Amino acid sequence: MRRVGARPSWRRLLIPPMAGLLVVTGLAAGPAAAGGRGYQPDFEVVSCDEEQFAGRLPAGVDAECGLLTVPEDRERPMTEGNTVVLPVVVLKAIAGDPQPDPVLLLAGGPGGSGIDGSLLSGAGLPGWAQALNEQRDVIVLDTRGTGKAQPSLLCLDDELGVTAWLAAIYEIFATTDDPVTERAVLDQAYVDCAADLREQGVDLDQYDTPTIAEDLGDLRKALGINKWNVYGVSAGATGTLELLRQQPGGQRSVVLDSPYAPFIEIDPASLTAYSKAAFHAVIEAVGLDQGEVEASLAAIQDRYDSIPYSATDPYLGVEVNFTGGDAIMILAWMMGGADLVPLLELFLANLQYYDGTDATAGLSLEPYFGAGVETVFDLFLGYFYPVMSAIGWSTGHFIAVECADRSQLLDPADYGTVLAAEPVYGNAWFPLPTMPNVCEQVDVEPVPTRTYKVHQVGVPSLVLAGSLDPQRTPPAVTAQVSEMLGPWSQFVEFPRATHGIAGYSDLDPVSQCADQMIADFIDAP
Repeated sequence: MRRVGARPSWRRLLIPPMAGLLVVTGLAAGPAAAGGRGYQPDFEVVSCDEEQFAGRLPAGVDAECGLLTVPEDRERPMTEGNTVVLPVVVLKAIAGDPQPDPVLLLAGGPGGSGIDGSLLSGAGLPGWAQALNEQRDVIVLDTRGTGKAQPSLLCLDDELGVTAWLAAIYEIFATTDDPVTERAVLDQAYVDCAADLREQGVDLDQYDTPTIAEDLGDLRKALGINKWNVYGVSAGATGTLELLRQQPGGQRSVVLDSPYAPFIEIDPASLTAYSKAAFHAVIEAVGLDQGEVEASLAAIQDRYDSIPYSATDPYLGVEVNFTGGDAIMILAWMMGGADLVPLLELFLANLQYYDGTDATAGLSLEPYFGAGVETVFDLFLGYFYPVMSAIGWSTGHFIAVECADRSQLLDPADYGTVLAAEPVYGNAWFPLPTMPNVCEQVDVEPVPTRTYKVHQVGVPSLVLAGSLDPQRTPPAVTAQVSEMLGPWSQFVEFPRATHGIAGYSDLDPVSQCADQMIADFIDAP
């Protein structure tokens, strides 16, 4: 199988637009409110050729790079051993003479690199964000524990040289174990990562959304910015909501794209229910019969449980054996891409019947995706590693944030019970740890309960949702977030979009409307 060339827009599903940065000339550190708490954040301008930025920025881009240093634990003095260093990139306004209110882009996840995600791994800002950069500086950064921030919470696997999360996924792909056993492998990867980080001296209690929001406030003030505009997607929107709660006066406007609501439950039963509802919405959107599709899903599961699909990953060279549960998970992941949704019927037939013979030749994906991409599994393998390696998902950051932010909302969960009740859709949510069970072992300090609340603060907000969103951000909850923000908030749901509205499709003209809406709103919120 060849490596697939052009990457479709659904790669955004896992590379959300990340936290933006602001352009600073002269960079005199302004008076930070944090200084009254015993420390002064430090921002140092450095060359964009430094190791924290080398190879991550597009050639010829007009940017300034800097390092923000703040305490790891704000209740202790900022001395050696109690600091975090965050790489920051300020993309200067294309038109020169920028507006005074830059745009901060905040990454999804938790765990994604803001710099790599926003700059598409050195390719530059995506088209929708370039419009924001025309008149305003755009700021992107690696938040604490992500990307090349120090300390790093990536937890790299020694054998494969990828993050512990990604290595665990490939370990799951390699086996033909039942889904409960396979997910336990993923759970253990998070537990081991947390233990390793603690042995290295990392204080995992200091990696949660409120602390990240404090970092952002320090950055704004250190750069001398009075107000900025914040675009947050998915978990980046969670941080944006916390910024609104902590520092409402610092935001001129906010765009919450598919917001990961701070109060949403992410136990296996809830995740299964969200995935089932999203899949039903996809089925309806493409005009198929729900009963017939679910019969196909059950047949697909039986087929690959009986004879797993074996292949070699084209990038890492590891063997994979996709079972029926893997097949459902992969199909659900594909349906997270708006441009792939119209192909659901073909994907179902390909998984259920295609065997490479002349009799099933019409079900091959080659006419759509090129030579060598015959099956849904080929398509998945051609994109999965490039997408996930590009954002370098931080295993330690993810579990520290999620356990601090969410564990108080959840009761202990038995994934086996959920799977018995929903044998198909119990596999449909992309591999996440079993929450909150893993958190009992990771054992980080929970956030204050006030973090779960969404407050009316009088800052104009644009809240966007996709009707086919398969993630932890169902549109009904997104609408609820907008309602909680009050009369200053405008909610818009896009009928064919999935997760992440900005730039969601290369084919749907409505996507261009969405991108223009974001730019127009920030110009005049």
